[in-house]
Amino acid sequence: MTVKELKALIKETLLEAVPFDKATDIEPSLRAKYDEMADYTFGVEFEFEPVMENDVLSRDEIAAKLSEKFNSGDDSGFTDGYYEWLENERNREAADWVRRHGTLDTVDRFNSEYGAMSTDTFDENIAAPVESDYANEEEYNQAYEKYDDIRNEVDSNYKYWDRRYHDDYVDEFISSLIRSSSWTDYIGEDEYKIIDAEQGIEDAYDFLESLGENVRKDDKADKDTWAVGEDGPNVEIRSRHMSQTGHDFDIINKVGNWISNQPTHGKTGMHIHIGVPRDFDVFDLLAMSTLVDEKAIKTEVSVDRDFSSYAKFRRSLSNAIFSRIYDYMRRQPDAEETVPKSFILTNAQVKEIMSNFDRNHGTNIAAFAEHKTIEFRYLGSDIADRVLKWISYFLLLPRIAKSKNKVVLDSIYGERMIATRMPGKIMFTSFKMNEPRTRVPMPKEPADDIKQKSFELPSKLNVAKQSAVKKQSGTQ
Repeated sequence: MTVKELKALIKETLLEAVPFDKATDIEPSLRAKYDEMADYTFGVEFEFEPVMENDVLSRDEIAAKLSEKFNSGDDSGFTDGYYEWLENERNREAADWVRRHGTLDTVDRFNSEYGAMSTDTFDENIAAPVESDYANEEEYNQAYEKYDDIRNEVDSNYKYWDRRYHDDYVDEFISSLIRSSSWTDYIGEDEYKIIDAEQGIEDAYDFLESLGENVRKDDKADKDTWAVGEDGPNVEIRSRHMSQTGHDFDIINKVGNWISNQPTHGKTGMHIHIGVPRDFDVFDLLAMSTLVDEKAIKTEVSVDRDFSSYAKFRRSLSNAIFSRIYDYMRRQPDAEETVPKSFILTNAQVKEIMSNFDRNHGTNIAAFAEHKTIEFRYLGSDIADRVLKWISYFLLLPRIAKSKNKVVLDSIYGERMIATRMPGKIMFTSFKMNEPRTRVPMPKEPADDIKQKSFELPSKLNVAKQSAVKKQSGTQ
């Protein structure tokens, strides 16, 4: 294999994300080449935490809440905390006894405020008599009998205490937590703080009105009106349909800066929707699933951003697509025993496969079916003051997706699938990562030309059908 061939092979097998740090270099050339990009629309959903007001709890109310947690199913670690505290108190008493006394004859001086001496404490500090230390057997036997009697009494007393009184110090533990203000370790904010979502909604509403924007208190925005409402425990601002004008960019920037001054964290999302062009097809959708620079995402967002639940990375999405395609092939009436290494599906078939997709991926392609948008869910609103640069980046991706003729999908099971664009169809070629494979050639025509052919196919088919009908009827 020549160096040139090797480079081509590497290029086609790598997952090619669009580097975030090169976006400003890529953008001018793309916009100069494709006028359509100026028409791409976008929208943003910003979340922030509403105002939290302390519910002033009395000492008795705190004690009651903590007491209810002991040995309950959801105790926030309170039960373990109690046992750890009690063990520490007992260890302190044991250490004090060792320091002051620590002999067989002073076992009865052990401070049993937090329970009887344990057998472990006895054994660690008092050794059994050794016969060689005594003048005769009788003296040794007397000493050992005394040792054994005291040890048995210690063991009996400890077991009785452990069985009957081990949990009698919970109230004292609670009092220590209240004195040290450590009770918040076991009582969540939702139990003593009041979430004032209405005030947060009102504040956001007033701010948007001050910008001269149409806004309503609702869970859905439209092309002209913003919406402000609740989304779980957070307040969410949903933008109207935004265009690429200086005015709209300025408005989004002002909202992003305002959001940055609200309570935000990794669980307050900032979701960016990018409108796609009318000719965006299912192959373009596949291509979109591979384009985001997730390394840049990881360095940009806060460490508490939960990707695994609400913004799963490309590998998860790719695996899901991979699995769905295989499942579809196995369900076909003429399905072979094993899925062929290479097969062709129509765009309509692939669209069916990708319907009702899980939306909780960083690149949410499920939004395409309902809204004709791609939703990017990676970001948290704690970086809302940087929203414009991310919008600019995401606006590049639909056009790049439309330019690709080949998409690489990786399975977590060590398989790779290459999707190749065809007129109205997609060819899929799969192989094990550890096995040799046949090189999949890149289509020579530009993606736009291949896509145009797919639009022409229905009309050509209709002409052919009409011609066949005429021949059958004997007319020309």
